[in-house]
Amino acid sequence: LVTPQLAREAIGQLLPSLRKRQRRQLSASLFGEETTELSAVLHQLALFADPPQFPEPWMKTALSRIGELILKKHGPPLHSALIQFFKATAQDGSDLLGPKDFVEGLQQMGTYDCSGDVEVPLLHAGRLYQIFEAIDSNCSGTISFLELLLAMDERSDRPELPEFPALEGSLCATLLVHKAALLRVCRALDPLDSGRISVKNFVELVSLLYQVLERPLAEAHRLAMQEELSGEDLAYAELLRGFEVRAEGGPW
Repeated sequence: LVTPQLAREAIGQLLPSLRKRQRRQLSASLFGEETTELSAVLHQLALFADPPQFPEPWMKTALSRIGELILKKHGPPLHSALIQFFKATAQDGSDLLGPKDFVEGLQQMGTYDCSGDVEVPLLHAGRLYQIFEAIDSNCSGTISFLELLLAMDERSDRPELPEFPALEGSLCATLLVHKAALLRVCRALDPLDSGRISVKNFVELVSLLYQVLERPLAEAHRLAMQEELSGEDLAYAELLRGFEVRAEGGPW
């Protein structure tokens, strides 16, 4: 089971530049406020990953049939049934499935009886090995539960995520242009190499940058930056690398 606290900590590791309140908002949007099964958490995260490519037209039909067999054996929902199949099939409690385990695990559920082409049954062992190779998108020779989930997931609509306030305009443009220099100074202010500095130090650093540029930082910009960055220490590398440059209007 995954608690809301664990979900927020995981999001913090994946997206260290997010503030505490942003992690809380994102976690609640994706997983809700209650303790959740691991398979359900991964089911949500699967919406934000690219599914594997299946080169043969019969593969999608075969995957649907495989899903039906797994659901018949372990019961709905599919993401929970898949993790039960994975645990029952993996050798010695491994987190990975090899091709032999994958094929034999499916055969034990009745793939011999599945119809298909007259010459080659839909879930013939040879075809199951081909499906395994397609699911193994990183060509590691094994598949993880998440890879299997991505292959079986037929959803396409992603949930709406909360929009976080962001700094815009000349302040961001200045930080973007001078981010290499800012990174060097931030590292100098971080002797323990923790990857973080205080919000106060960062705001003072930006103010000094504006003084060097002979353009004093406007009080409105200072307050906006303090409000946006208030709270925990800043993961400065992620912050300074996380700019999105966008041009609007025209004509072009």
